[in-house]
Amino acid sequence: MSAGEAKTAEAARSDLEGIGRALAVARTSVASGQAVDLAGLETRVDRVCGVIRALPAAERKPFEPALLSLIDELNGLTEALSAEQAKIHAELDGSSTHRAATSAYRKSQR
Repeated sequence: MSAGEAKTAEAARSDLEGIGRALAVARTSVASGQAVDLAGLETRVDRVCGVIRALPAAERKPFEPALLSLIDELNGLTEALSAEQAKIHAELDGSSTHRAATSAYRKSQR
């Protein structure tokens, strides 16, 4: 591996770690009901994947565990977002049902 490739590979490792941390923070935030801002995440992932693809085949292999871990983090975030969406949907349904019942009760009182 040339010095330039080593520097590029190290930067990609650092970027992957940063993306993993950002995903973990987002997952924790979603789990606690906070909003998350994922702007720029896709660009960061595309950029690091492009860097890894450009490396010689032998230099790409060590990235496999980190990339698999990133996929696990993304799947976990997807699950957390889906759970939060289902919770909000249930709350909205309950609110809608409550409003309909209240409206029907008021009509019957007239």
